[in-house]
Amino acid sequence: MSETTEISRRRLIAAGAIAIAAAPVAAALTTDDEAAIRTLEEGVATVLTREGWDAYSALFHQDYVNWADGSRLTTREEFLSAVKRWHEAGNQATATSLVPVSLEIFGDVAYFRYRLREDFNNGATFIGDFASMPRRQNGAWLLYRTSFWTKYRGPTDDAPDFPGGEG
Repeated sequence: MSETTEISRRRLIAAGAIAIAAAPVAAALTTDDEAAIRTLEEGVATVLTREGWDAYSALFHQDYVNWADGSRLTTREEFLSAVKRWHEAGNQATATSLVPVSLEIFGDVAYFRYRLREDFNNGATFIGDFASMPRRQNGAWLLYRTSFWTKYRGPTDDAPDFPGGEG
């Protein structure tokens, strides 16, 4: 075996050993990212109740856009303004529950599909199917693009079993 072949073989073995050793670290990072994204998406509605407006609004990327039930796109400013009016009128989320469908992470952007239930202090419940794209900025995952379709909105007592919903 030539010296060049032996060096190439050793480099290949070393690269393989590094890749095998790094695999659990990469999996742990992905798992940490997945947990952070799920916590963000499931808890955003109750952050406003627990931590206040500044903490809530800080969860939204500066370029955030929301698309609800096929209506027009809503900018960050429009969305947050509507939520602030709703909250200042005495409304708040009291509980949330999320059932994941899929979560894929592509560097600093993720694609997360899930069904979400939110219960409110006024005796109402919302259940919706979401397709969300959180984006990592300065090490933190933020809400960047959200699209959802309402499956149920009405009295909590009449809400379908979760994670069901009408369809």
